[in-house]
This record gives sequence, structure tokens and C-alpha cells, in this order.
Amino acid sequence: MRRYIYLLTLLLLCPPLSAAKADDNVPKADILDVVFNSDGTAVDISPMQNEVQVIGQSAIEVYFNETYKMNIPRFTNPWSGTATHYYKVDYENNEAFKSALADGHTLETLVKADYSGSLPNKECKPFSSHQTGGTGLMLCKTGKSVNGGNEFTFLPYIGESYRYTVSGVTPQPKIFYHVVGVWNKEEGKTYIYVDGELKGTAEVEGEFKFPTAKSGWFGIGCDPSGNKGNTSWTGEVAIARIYNDPLTADQVAALYKQVDVGVDYSQMLQNTIDSIVSIDQKYAIGNDPGCYTQEVFDKYNAAYLDVFQKAQNAAYNGVNKEEYETLRSQLLNAYNELQTQYNPLAEGYYYIVSKQAAFASLQPDVQKAMYAKADSRLYWGNLDMQKAMYAFHLRKTDDGNFTIQNVATKEYIRCVTDETGHHTDASSFQVELSNEPDASYEQFVRFLGVGQFNIGNTGNSRPYNADGNQSGYGISGRVTTWNGALNSESAWAFSRITDDALIKEFEENGAKQVMADRLQDAITAARTSSTKAYDYTKLITNADQISSNAQSTTNGSTYAGLIDGQSVTIFHSVWDGTFATPQVEGLGWHNLQFNIGRPVSKIKFHFDGRDNSDGYHDNPTHITLYATNDDNLGASTAAADSTMWTEIVDMGQKEYGFPGDQNLVSYDSPEIDLKGSYKYLRFVVKHVSTQETKRANKFATPSVTGVTFNLSEFQIYDAVPAATSEYYKVPGMKEACDALDALISAAQEKMTNLTVTEEDIRAIEEQAGKIEALYVDREFFDNQLATLLQRADGLYNEVRGTSVPLVLNASQLSTNSVSSSDYGSLEHLIDGQIDQKHNFHSVWITDPMKNANITPEEWEAAMASAGKTFVGHGYHNLQVKLNEPQSKFWFEYYSRTGDSYIDNPNDIEIYATNDDELGATPDQADIDKWTRITELTEGFPGVVAGVRYVSPEIDLGDSYKYIRFVIKNTAMVGTVSNRTFANPEVTGITWSIGEMQLYSGLSPERCQYNYIAGMKEACDAMKALYDEGSKMEKLQMVNSEFNDKFSAAIEAVVALYADTTELVQLYKEKKLYGANTIVDATEIGCLNSEENLVAYNETIDAARASVDSKKPEKASIAKAVEDIKAAYTTLMGNINKVETGKWYYIVSKSNLAYCADKAIYMKTANNGSTINFGLYTEDDGATYTENPYAMWRIVPIEGTSYYSIQNLGTAHNFGPSLGKGTDYKVLVQNEPSPYRIDYIGKGQIQMVSINDDNKEGHQIHAQEDGSVIVPWSTGLDGASCWTFKEVDAGSIAAAFPVKENSIRIQTLPYDVPAGVTSIMNLNDGIQTYAVKNLTIDEAANTTTLELTLQEEVKAGVPFILQCGDYKAYSADAIDRYFLTPLPEEVSSAASEANGLIGTLDGLTLNKSGFGYIDNDGLKATTSAAFSIAGQRGYIDPSKVKAAEGTTDLVLTLEGGLINGIQTAQVAKATDKVNVYSVDGKLIKRNVKATEACKGLKKGVYIIGKHKVAVK
Repeated sequence: MRRYIYLLTLLLLCPPLSAAKADDNVPKADILDVVFNSDGTAVDISPMQNEVQVIGQSAIEVYFNETYKMNIPRFTNPWSGTATHYYKVDYENNEAFKSALADGHTLETLVKADYSGSLPNKECKPFSSHQTGGTGLMLCKTGKSVNGGNEFTFLPYIGESYRYTVSGVTPQPKIFYHVVGVWNKEEGKTYIYVDGELKGTAEVEGEFKFPTAKSGWFGIGCDPSGNKGNTSWTGEVAIARIYNDPLTADQVAALYKQVDVGVDYSQMLQNTIDSIVSIDQKYAIGNDPGCYTQEVFDKYNAAYLDVFQKAQNAAYNGVNKEEYETLRSQLLNAYNELQTQYNPLAEGYYYIVSKQAAFASLQPDVQKAMYAKADSRLYWGNLDMQKAMYAFHLRKTDDGNFTIQNVATKEYIRCVTDETGHHTDASSFQVELSNEPDASYEQFVRFLGVGQFNIGNTGNSRPYNADGNQSGYGISGRVTTWNGALNSESAWAFSRITDDALIKEFEENGAKQVMADRLQDAITAARTSSTKAYDYTKLITNADQISSNAQSTTNGSTYAGLIDGQSVTIFHSVWDGTFATPQVEGLGWHNLQFNIGRPVSKIKFHFDGRDNSDGYHDNPTHITLYATNDDNLGASTAAADSTMWTEIVDMGQKEYGFPGDQNLVSYDSPEIDLKGSYKYLRFVVKHVSTQETKRANKFATPSVTGVTFNLSEFQIYDAVPAATSEYYKVPGMKEACDALDALISAAQEKMTNLTVTEEDIRAIEEQAGKIEALYVDREFFDNQLATLLQRADGLYNEVRGTSVPLVLNASQLSTNSVSSSDYGSLEHLIDGQIDQKHNFHSVWITDPMKNANITPEEWEAAMASAGKTFVGHGYHNLQVKLNEPQSKFWFEYYSRTGDSYIDNPNDIEIYATNDDELGATPDQADIDKWTRITELTEGFPGVVAGVRYVSPEIDLGDSYKYIRFVIKNTAMVGTVSNRTFANPEVTGITWSIGEMQLYSGLSPERCQYNYIAGMKEACDAMKALYDEGSKMEKLQMVNSEFNDKFSAAIEAVVALYADTTELVQLYKEKKLYGANTIVDATEIGCLNSEENLVAYNETIDAARASVDSKKPEKASIAKAVEDIKAAYTTLMGNINKVETGKWYYIVSKSNLAYCADKAIYMKTANNGSTINFGLYTEDDGATYTENPYAMWRIVPIEGTSYYSIQNLGTAHNFGPSLGKGTDYKVLVQNEPSPYRIDYIGKGQIQMVSINDDNKEGHQIHAQEDGSVIVPWSTGLDGASCWTFKEVDAGSIAAAFPVKENSIRIQTLPYDVPAGVTSIMNLNDGIQTYAVKNLTIDEAANTTTLELTLQEEVKAGVPFILQCGDYKAYSADAIDRYFLTPLPEEVSSAASEANGLIGTLDGLTLNKSGFGYIDNDGLKATTSAAFSIAGQRGYIDPSKVKAAEGTTDLVLTLEGGLINGIQTAQVAKATDKVNVYSVDGKLIKRNVKATEACKGLKKGVYIIGKHKVAVK
């Protein structure tokens, strides 16, 4: 046993502030200087006098601080959450404010954090303005820190990204910190100061980027996120100032002197003590690794407690700085000394035991431990100290890690690898073992405290965990990887094995135990095979067989829900809040009771848990089973009667493996011998999975009140195999199963005696294989038969003329209630699809429908407010207008799929009328004027998805042309709280289905059964087999003989059947296409002449008319289909199409305002970039003309009928669409990707990516959010509809933007030849150059780049482009454009030209000494990451060679070298290095790094591991 002693751990503290006198010579904040008023308001006293708004609470709490002599606001926002109160300074439209920020600035604040314990790993912002741009002061997350995370950080957005300047200072609670962030644009640096001291710097280059729209404001107490505050601050903010200038270190020090009024060292010492007290640390006493011996613990704990008490007293009485530092150091030393005295992990033999706390509390009688099996995988399960598979031999490696060898298998724990054999931390992969140890077998062991460790492979970052632990309910499982701390599923203890005799036995018999374990695994697998040979009869087939002493009257509880196959319907026993207090009287243990109807002697049972996202699963984990044959007892459910029943078995969680506290659990019991025959069974639930979680402390006297449980399914099976079992039915199966039983019986003794051989294992496996070979999947045959029966039924009705559809068009349908927000649509009732997005759904609004007192006016107002489509009020209906009056009909519907709310109608009133006025409206108010025909209430499906309902024949008693179906109830009503309808006469009852159709019969002369030769005989033969198949019992077939015969009979009918379905649909589709065809001789997507359209319509009309609608024949149908398809092909040949070899603008043809008339274009020239649309406004019209990034062409994909779609400006292609919607934005790529071009009518075109991830054929679509291209599907006039507008072939192609008076490296994806259309000849004031030479003067520290004029430009080859006088460049220079002619070809391949490296795609340089040209001249890269944009380039000095030609322009870099040499690293004074020449000659040996360059001549040397230039 271990004894735990509670102590505390420590958080390291920041150094104290230093006192200083005030200094009057300090800078003044000239952009923002906020002063807080006592009433919670604030004002800006800077020259700008910005408005300071109070947001959220009407008055933020402000108090007067005596120390600082100022009002200070206190923010109680959630840490890093959504701010409930803050100050807002809006500068979005303040150009003076923005201009001051943009050229460098300083932020100053004085803040105090309010928290206890440790800080969460989240950003938190007291004074900032961030949103994909901006600047601010904040606490960073761990990943951006330099000293553990949660550090003061200055974060401006400069160039292409945020630039983190981190201080290394984490705030203590209750202490003010003075924090200043400085961006010096001229220097290209940022600085952060904390309490007057410089704590961090960063090199930054580029322009300041402002936040996105609506976020251009500073938050005090939060960060902006559009119109709300996020990443909020908890604590106080005393100062919020912004300075136009980047302040110097002296100026910052002067600011700090103003606020450095002294430090409360007593408070800082108390913070140290509080940080120790905040973490409740335990120490284990014992001899195992990670534990303390009693003697050692007593010694070091006494010393620690002595110092702790001194510090506590001193903090109370007051200390100065020296006393604080002394006591803090003593406390740290005593604490740290105590931490290191635990027993180390040494080499030896151990059990590796799980220390997950949930295991200890839920399964206290067992220990869970790692073990190995013969499959070379690592598992965990109930520790058996007598089995070698649970024992491991640890050996230490040279670097302090361990190898861990299983004693039984002799294999070493290795690591976790994926399918390719590479290390992975994915939790789906199991830890492996293997024979020979190498570097990949080393395991780290990380001490957590209390005798617990993380264990993991050195190649994996995550430690090992007990996967499948079920929050402490699990019995056994795999060992995988997952991060976890003390008492978690990743915490393990090493329990030393000290019995040498046991170790010897393990070493000698371990291999034999493995063999026995392998045989047991083979037996388990074989029994799985043999079990399939037996059928078990369901004993509960009707809800009337079920009763309980504690059924809930709420929560949607029903007995029927236990046997309906649906997880959304449940049984729920009673729960009451009074159960949490002791009770004297109550229901007793809750039970489920079953009337089996006949005596049974052996049973199995199965249950499924509830699907509940709130965690109230209440799965039974302890059940006592009772039985009786007494009819009086069987009629009562009273708990007190249980003593008069026969107790069969008491089933605990440990012994019977009930599932734990999880959603939708599934449980199968073992076979239970009732020791007699009984017809009544009672299951008494005595514990549930939530009693330690959601229902903790909710059952004070469970034997009185019972414990609440709930289930979605429960079934009992007769465990005596049924006569239908394959054991009896399949030839040879009985003999095979009996032989397996004999082998298993003989194997038991061998496993006990450890005499198992390979032959024993092989015999079991081979016999199981024989059973598998004999096994017949009878469910497959049954399912196949069900499909054939349904197909034959429909075909027979069609051939006999008994199923003529009456609803041919959605215009025949109307309703008083439809919910489009739930995808409800009348069109969906006849579209052949039944999924969630293709269903009919009537109105559903939860709260009003639950209101028993709601009035018609209130209900109609609620529907209008929710945007629902309705007519009046009352029961929901569906109204049908028949094309011809009918006297009889029948109907069918299919329930919808894809949703848990299956609102199948199960009570329908049917009305009829011939009154056109009544038939014109579905208003339920006039129902009394209709003729009531009947009410259907039987035979409907329950809450089951995707099932078919067929009505009886409805005899109307007369002929009617209007039919109304009124839905009075559904299967979902009352099953869940959201299907409660307290006043249905007003609100109606929500219903939903996937498909619905009405049918009538044909006259005999029109029936194909009568007029098609051979049809009668074929149909009768099919009907005979249909009747035979309909009578077959489940699981009766053991081969495919009957189904094959039945299928052939069906096909014989199909071969004769004249089916007009394809013709009708094809004609409808192609007729609609003709109606939507626009005639225009030139516009793409339109037809070239009216004559062709007339001919098309005449041809398809004639084809349709050629088929006798009353007595169609197969040949005439086939000919009509062929003619229509041919006519469509001819029509498409006359559509004006997009041509290869031409450039186009792709413009939206949608009627939606957000995308209408806008063009597809590229924003950035990078592989993998999104594709945008825009460049059009109503005021300015089209702005995409002459924009090369909005020009596209189609390029044939060889060997296919598809095309790639390529951009002129970047040469990138549309990439494949990989899904649907915003999460699957279409990106560009260098490689071609196939697209189909569809001409859909009205001059509109759709582009469809052809790839396996777009089998649904979603089109290129204009997504409103972000104005980006995504895959989606629409019809005509939707945002997936486009046109191609040809670029004028005689025009100038491009307006490539370039800054006035600038110079840069440029790379184009196409040739621009010399001559009249060269860039220089087409554009005044623009010159193009090639590199002539590069010269480095190390003595002067300068680089000179000579350029020579170059007129010709080649595709992908970089050149230098100068616009005006680059020496006159200004940051606010306007954009102008340089023009090029339209190219015939473009290329995405970039190349090099005398040291110029082209970039058609952007890239990042991480090395110093390369050159680039940035608007105002030549520059050199540093070691910091530097981004080069696409269509630009950089200079690699190693590739520059002196070239011929005149020197037409010289660029000079003063104070920098473009030499490709890595900047020298700063070395410590004590570091020793060797110095070599570049050819490897040793010049100096073992000299101090700081003196390595002394005495060296000018040149390049290798110093340590770095190349260094000595000037």
C-alpha cells in the first residue's frame, strides 16, 4: 500500500521592478493618451482628441489607485474570451491617425493581470488593434514564447505577417507592469520593454498593414473582431498611449520613471507562496520508482516546511528587497531539493501499471497493466502477476533512456508507425514490439510525480496511453499514444518484481505461456466463426410484452422505442431531483419486465445506449436478473415483489463487461442459463454509468428511489439455437462445428499444463476455416430477395396497368405548410430522391407548437416572423390536382433519410372535391366544404428511415379531381421534446417524407399484359415466383438458386416491357433546354440561328408523338429516344462554343447581385492560391478589361474531351475541386487539371472538375463569403453559371501594375518580342534590363550591380523593370501599368538569367547575402525569412558572370554585401573553435570564438561551423 502526502509545487517568478525617481523630461503621447474618469467614462488628452467609447456595461468599474494617483478601470471579462465590457477608440476613417501609425510608432501601457493558479495557453490582449493586420500589446501563446509562454509581446503586422517581439516576461498576479512596444520603420526593427528594460527585439521589413474592415479600432481591455471585442483581458489597464515616433531606450526609461513608485516585495513573496499553495502536489511513500522512502521524505520535508513557515511569517510582517530575494531563494532551494529525492527508475523486472484515476475509483479490485501478445503488439488489461506476458525487463541505454523487453515474448517495445513504416503520433496506431533492439527501440521515461511516469518512444512525441479505457469502465484495450499528465490514461507506475523465483519461472515458461495465449486467441476467433452457424430467436416482438415499475412520463419514453431499431426513440426510467436527498419511501430499484409468452431455459440479451449529446447516457452497469412463471407476479412490476421471484444472476460491470459512460453504447450478454424454464423475466438496474459523472451524488438512497437508466434498444433472445440455424440447414456444418467443439475441449488441459504446440493452434484455425468456408450469408440472400420482390411488385403493377402515376408535375401539388429552411419542397416529392436535402418538410417551430394556449393569430405571426411559407393555420395538408378525375386511387410514400427526425405520417384524413374555387387554395379553414372520404390509421411505418408505405385502394365513391391529405399524427409525436404539439388544431403537426405518388389503373385494352405478345406468360411466371418468395421465412435460403430464377423471370418481363420512363424524362429535359436556348450568332453559349432551333423542336416533338401514349411499344420508344438524342447532338453542334487558342474573360451570368457581371481573376501569383471573382461595380462597370489576371483560355487535355483552364497573367490552371462548399475552395496549380465545359442554355456555361473527389459533378461557383471560387451546384441563373467573353485579339493584353518611380525584378509567363510591341516601345518611361555584372567591395562594404538594356523578354526568364526615376520613389506612389501584347502561349516554368532567379510562384529566402530590388533600389537579404512574391525574382551572386554590352544603369547597395555568405553567428566568450581557410587548411586551433578573427587577412574563412567574411 502507498501513503500519499500532500504538498505543493512552484511557479518561477519574474524579477522585481526597480524603484526610480520621476523624470519630467519625457515624451508626450501625440496619437492617443487615455485618461479614465471615476464614472467609468474615458477621454483622450492627446492632440488628436479621439473619441473613447464605453462598450458593453453602462459604466466600467473604475477605482482611484493611491499608489499611482490615478483612476484605473478593472476588467472582469473572461480570460481570452468574448469581451463583455471594454473601451473602443475607432480610427478606421481617421487618415491622420492611420498615417501616424504607418511610418513607425510606439505603444505604452501599464497593466495588471488578475488570475489564480497557472495561466491558460491562450492569447490575451489588454491594448491592441489586430485583425489580419494592425498592432498591439498582448500575452502570447506557448508556441510563440521564448521562456515558457504567456509572455508580454509587441505584435505589429509588417510586410506579409505578424512580427512577434517577445519579452520572456510572464506577469505575476496582483503586480503592475509597464510595457512599451516600439516599431522603428527606418531601422527595420521592433523592440519591447518591460519596466524600463529592453527585453526583446526583432528585425522586420515592409509596410504596415491595417486591420480588416470594421476592425480599425483600438480596444482597451480586448482586441477588435469586427463589431465585438475578443481575446479579452482580465485585470486592470492604467495607461493606454500611442506615440507617433519610435521612442528610444532613454525615452522609454524616462516613461518608466514616471510610474516606478515602488514595489510591494511582501506581495511578491506572498505570490511565491500562493503559487506553491495553488497546486496540490502529492508524494508517494514506498520502494517503487518515483516513490519516497519514509526516512528520506521525513528528512527533506521537514527542512522544506521550516523554510515555508518562515516565508509565510515574513510575508505577513513585511520584507524589503534583500529579504525577499533571500527567502525566495531559500524556499526554492528547499522545495527543489525535496523534488529530487524520489527513488530512481533502475534496471530490473517490473509490471507497468496504469495509474488512471478512473480505473482506481470504478474498478478498485483490479489493476490495469501493460502486456504483450504473440502478435507483436502492446495491450493493457487486468494485471495477472503470475503471467510472464505482464512482466517487462528494463535496461538503461547510454543516453539515459531505456529498452523495455517483454519477458514472455522476448520482444522489445518499439514505437508507433503508420502504414508506411514511419513514426507517427496518430492515436489510431498501436504500439509495436520486435525482436532486436536498436536506436528506434529506446524509450523515454518522464517522471510526473506520485510514483507516476509518462513512457514513450524517443521517436514519438506523445507518451503511451490506455486506449479504449472508456473513462475507467474499460476492461482491456490497445496501447497507443496520447498526451496525458498525472492520473491520466497516459500515467503509468513501475511495480518492481522482487521474487527471484518468479522471475526465473517467467524466463523459463514465458514462451509456453505465449503459446497458451495464442491457442486461447485461436479458440476465441474460432468461436466467433462457429457462432454464425446458429440462429437465435427474438423473444420480444411487441411493446405489450414490456412493462416497468418506473417508466418516465416525460423524456419521450416508450416501450415501443426499445424494439423499433431506432436510436432516437428511447425508454427512460423516472428521474427526480428529490432522489439526491435521503428518502424513506419510493419505487425501489427500477426494472424492465418482459412477458416472454412461452417458457425459455437459456437466454441472451442485447441493449443499445441512448444517443444524448448532453452526457445523460445512464447506461446500466449492474443488473440483477429474476425469473418467474407466476402469472400474478408477472402482472405486477412492484420492486417489492422481487423477493418472490427467482434470482438468476447478479451481473456486475467488472465480471460482465458492461460498457461505460459513453454515447450510443452496444452490449451483448453471454449465454445465461436460467436453471429452469420461465416465461417472465425481470431486469433490475442497480447502477448506471453516470453515477460518478453526470448523476454524481444524485441518488442518496438508491434502493428506495432507484437509479435512473435509459436505453434506445433492448432485445432478449432464446439461447437455444433455432431450427433455422445453418448448423441444421447447411450440409456439413453440424459435423464441422462438432469437430471444433471437440478440439476446444481437448485444448483446455493443454493450456492449463502449458503443453500447447503449433499443431494444436493450427488444428483450431483450420477447423474454424472449414466452418467459414461452409457459412452462407443468408441475410444477403434475404436482402437480395427483398429487392427482387419490390422490383417485381412495381413491374407487375405497371404491366397489369394497376400503377399509373397521377402526379406528373409539381404544379399539381400545393400545401398550407412547407419549411424551405429544412429543405422542404413540393418538387422533392416526385424527384426520385429521399435524402435530407431532397424531402418535403412542413413547418416546425418548437416553442409555439408546445404552447397549448396559442391562438391562430399568434401562430400565423410566429410563422411569418420565422420566414415560413404557409396558408392560414390548422392541421398541415398536401393537396393534389388530378389531370383527369378519378374514382379510385392508391398512394405510396417513402420516409426520408439523412436525419434523426423521421416524421412519418401515421394518421391521414382524405378529402375530395370538384369545386375549382376550393381546389385553388390549400387553406384548412374551408375543410368542412370538402367531402370527407376516409381516415387511415393502420399499417404505417414507425420512426424508420428510407422505408416504403403503400396504402390500400381508396374508393372515392364518385369521380373527383382534387384530393386533400390532412396529416393528423406522425410516428415522431411524443418521442422527443421537439415533437410536442399541444394545440395541433391551430399549429398542425410537423410531417416530413422523401417521396410520394398517387396511382390509378388502366383499362384492359391499354395494359401491356394484354396487348404485347408473350407478356402474359412472362408476367404470370414472374408473379408465381413473387408469390412463392413472399411466403419465404427469413434465413430460409442457403444458396442463390431461387433468387437467380426469380431474377431471370423479372428480366424476361423487362425485355418485353415498353417502358416510357426514359422517353418522358428525356423529352421533358430536352424540351426545357430548347425553351432556354437563346439565338445569337456571336455570343458564346447561344445558338447560331433560329432555323436550327425550330428544326430541333420539330424533331423532338415528332419523336415524342411517334409513340402511342395509350399502347406504347418497345421499338417505337427506342426509336424516339434515339431521334431526340440525335437532335440534341445536332443542336449542340450549332451552339457557339469556347475555342482553344483564344483568351477570354469568364464573367458571371447569375442574377444574384453579389456576383452578377463579375469576372473570375487571380489576386496573387502563387501556386495554391485561391481564385476570386469581382472587378465589376454598378458605378464603375467592368474593370477586368486588359487585366491579365482576369484572362483565361481552355487547353485540350490530350486523349480526352476535357480542358484545362489557364490564366494568362500567371500561367496557373484551375486545380481540381475536392468536395463541396467553402471548405473546399478551388485553388490554382501549375499542372493542368481536366474540366468539362457544359452549355446549359440561356447562353450560360458551367465548368465541372473531372476527378474522383467530384463524382457528384459540382460546378465552379461564386461563393459570396470571401468572393472566392468553390465547388457547388446551381441551376440556370445561379452563381455557378458563367459566360466567356473573348478578349479583343487586336488589343493590348495587359495592365500589369507597377509603382511610379520604382524598380524591381520582373518575371512574365510568356514571351514579349523585341520591336514595336516590346515593353519599352509600348510604355513611355519604362525600361527593361538584364544583369551585366555584380561587384563587391568588402572594404567599403558596398555592392554594385551593373545593368544593360534588354528589349526582348522570354517566358519565365527574369529581367529588371524600371518605371520612371527609382531614386524619387515614395511609399505613397501611385500605381501605373505597363502593357504587353497578347501571347499565343504561356508557361509556368521560371528560370535563371545571369544571377537573376525568376519566381513565377512566391517563395521564402532564409539565407543572408542574396540580393533583391524593392522599389527604391538594391538590397540584401538577412538570415531572417524574406518573402519573394510571384512574378518577381532575386539575385544569386554565385551565378552572376561578367557579360558584354553597355552599362546602362548602375544600382549600388551601401552598407551591405550581396555575396551569398551566411551572417556570422554571435558566439559566447567561452566557446572554443577551429579556424580553416575555405580550402580546408587549419589556420588556428581551439581558440576563443570571440578572438577567432584577430590577425586574419581579408577573406572568407570557416570559423567553427560557419562561413565568415573578414573585411
